[in-house]
Amino acid sequence: MIASVAVKHKVNSDLVFDYYFSPNTKLQLYSVVEVNFSGKKTLAVVINIKSSSSKARKEIIKVISQGPVFTKDQIDLAKKISDYFIAPLGPTLFSFFPNFSKKEIGDIKSNQLFSAHSHSGKSELLIMEFDQRLQYYFQKLKSNTQNIILLPSIYKIEQTRKKIKEIFPHLPIYIWHSKISAREKSIVYQKCLCNEELTIIGSRDTLFLPFRNLKNIYIDKPSSYSYFEDQIPRYNAFCVARLLKALFQSNLFVGESIPSIISYLSYKKGLLSINQTKFRRRFDLYDNFTREMQNPSVQDRVRHTLLTSSNILVVGPFKNKLRAFCRECKSDITCYKCTGAFFSDKYRCISCGEAGPTTCFSCKSQRITLAGFTKKSVLEALLTKDEKTKLSFADLDEIDNLPPIFDYILVPYFDSMYEFAFVGYKEKLMESMCSLSRIALKKILIFSDKYKKVLVQLESGNWEDFIKTQLKERKKENLPPFTKAIKLVLKYNYPKSIKLISEISKNLTLGDPVFTTGKKKNWVESLFLIKHSRFAQIKKGCKQYISSKLYFMVDPVDFGV
Repeated sequence: MIASVAVKHKVNSDLVFDYYFSPNTKLQLYSVVEVNFSGKKTLAVVINIKSSSSKARKEIIKVISQGPVFTKDQIDLAKKISDYFIAPLGPTLFSFFPNFSKKEIGDIKSNQLFSAHSHSGKSELLIMEFDQRLQYYFQKLKSNTQNIILLPSIYKIEQTRKKIKEIFPHLPIYIWHSKISAREKSIVYQKCLCNEELTIIGSRDTLFLPFRNLKNIYIDKPSSYSYFEDQIPRYNAFCVARLLKALFQSNLFVGESIPSIISYLSYKKGLLSINQTKFRRRFDLYDNFTREMQNPSVQDRVRHTLLTSSNILVVGPFKNKLRAFCRECKSDITCYKCTGAFFSDKYRCISCGEAGPTTCFSCKSQRITLAGFTKKSVLEALLTKDEKTKLSFADLDEIDNLPPIFDYILVPYFDSMYEFAFVGYKEKLMESMCSLSRIALKKILIFSDKYKKVLVQLESGNWEDFIKTQLKERKKENLPPFTKAIKLVLKYNYPKSIKLISEISKNLTLGDPVFTTGKKKNWVESLFLIKHSRFAQIKKGCKQYISSKLYFMVDPVDFGV
C-alpha cells in the first residue's frame, strides 16, 4: 500500500510524496507518521492512500498518531493558502498544528471523520462600540456548535474571556494564544477534533484548529497588524476567516469602529452587509499642541481639564521625530531638499540627512523652533507637580492592550501622525481615534490644525468619504488593493541576484520593480506591484523558479477581496 504525504520538512514545493506501508499497518487519512526525507527523519501528514505508485522509494518509519489529527477542512484550507501564497503544502499544514511532542500527538484521539456543516450563513460588518459588538454576537450563538472570537491582542483576549464568563458562567469558553501551555492547547485541540460544543476566544491561529461544526466566526478590527503573518503560512486572518465561512457555510461577523479598506471593499462587493449603530464619539478638538500650550487661556483650560483627573493617557508615536515651525508666523518648516517634514533633535532631516532650513520660507524669520514627538515636550508643556495625576504614554500599537481606566486621552501630534508616509497608516490612525472611547471614561482631546474636518466627519459617523479619499490616493499611486505586492527574495551574491531579477521579471512580465534593496550580506529583495488578474496567471510560472535560495513573498493584505 502507498501513502501520499505532505512533509513537515521545509521544502520549496507544494508536492506530496509517496511512501510504502504494510497492509497490516493501521493507517488512516490525516494521521501523522514519521518518514525519512532528504536523509533526515521528519513528520508528515497522510493526504491520500492508494494501492500503487511508481514514485514510492521508501517505507514509512512509524505511525505517530492513533488516528486522524487533522480534518478534511484543514487540508482544504491549507491547499488554498499554499496555492495562493506560492508556499509549500507540508509546512503550511503543519503550521496549523501546535508544537506538540510525538507523545502528545500520539495521545490525541478523534471519534469521527465527518464535519457537520451548516446549510447557510451570513456575513455582517458591525459598526458599533466593542461591547455592543460582543453582545450582538452572543445573541447568535446556539447550543451544540463551535464558535470563534478573534481579537488583536492577548490582553484583550484575557479580559474578554473574563467579562464573558461573568455574564455566561456556564458557557464552555476557552482561550487560544501563544502564551497558553501545551497542556491547555492539547485540551482545546482535542475538543475541537471531537466536535464538542465550545467558543474559543483567541489570536489569528485559532482559525487553524480542527473544527467540526463551526457555526459563528467573529473577527475584531481585521486591519490590525497582529492579524498579518509574513512567515509560512503567509496570510491575513480576515481572508482565512472568509475561507472558513465558505468551507462551513458559517456566519461571519466583522467588528470595527469605522470600516477598514479591506472590509469596506468586501461590503461594496456584496460580501458583507453593514449593521451600524449610531453613536457619537467624544472628541474635543484643539489647534496645534505646541502653539495652544503657549496660549495662556487655552493652556490653563487644557491643564485644568487634564490635571483635575487622576489618570491621563497620551497617545502618539514618540520616536524622537521632531517638527520645525516658525514662531513668528506659525508655519511648518520642511526640508528644502526633499520637503521632508521631520527632523532629528540635531535639526537634520530624518529622510535625507540634510541640515534643516535656518529661515522661514513664508515670512523669512529666523525664529525656528523644534517641537513635538517626545515625551519630554509633553511633560514640559503640561508642567504639573500634582503627584495624584498619573500620566501614561502609548503608541497606536499598544492601545488594544490598555484597560478602560483613563479619564482623559490626549492626542497632541495628530497632524504629524496623519502625515506619516506609510500605506494604511491613516486608516489605522482614524480607527484608533474612534475606538479610543473604549478606554476613555470622559473625553478625547485631539490637537490638529489641518484635519479637523475629517475628525468631525468621523465623530458624527460619516466614514465613507474618508475611505473613498484613501482609495483614490492608493489608485493614483497604483498601490494595493488595486495591485498585488510580491517580493522576490534571492539568497545569492548581488551580481547574480540582479541578473536573476531581470530574467524572472522579463520571463513572467512582472514589469519594473518598485525597489530593489542594496547589497546585503546574505540576500537581495525586489518588490513588484502587479494587477490581480496578472497575478493569477503567473503563479504557476513563479513556482518553476523556487529553490532553496529563491522564493516569492505574496503580500497577504488584500487576499480574497
